[in-house]
Amino acid sequence: MRTGFFLLLILLSTSVKAQSCRSLQSLDWMVGNWTAIEGLSLVSETWQRVSADSIEGEFTEMDASSGELEASESLRLLQMSGEIFYLAKVSQNDYPVPFRATSCSSSGAVFENPEHDAPKRIEYTLVSESEIRVQVSNGDDEGLIFNFSRVN
Repeated sequence: MRTGFFLLLILLSTSVKAQSCRSLQSLDWMVGNWTAIEGLSLVSETWQRVSADSIEGEFTEMDASSGELEASESLRLLQMSGEIFYLAKVSQNDYPVPFRATSCSSSGAVFENPEHDAPKRIEYTLVSESEIRVQVSNGDDEGLIFNFSRVN
């Protein structure tokens, strides 16, 4: 089963032709604790570097009034074979969903998986040293947008 997952990563890396990120260091600006209020929910993402080739993260969404957990995802950024992959492990999928980095800079990154049902695109934008915007979509202008603030 694990072989199938890595085969999917290889196929995905050859199916998207856009220029990709080459170094995980270009995404160090994502490392930290980030929170946002979205409607009645408190949303957070936490990213920490665990090795030269890996940054691990966690996404949580909690009811702001009760503190009850509404959703969570385990996240990981991996540098592998000269490319960067964003892996999202959600409870409804048996395996992590891979997204290939199709562009990145010191202030933004786009991860895409055109074969996935939804979402197909995850875009991070560094608005300022203390703010990031994350847009999760199917590649159009619609979708979810989270405006996170850095927590010290």
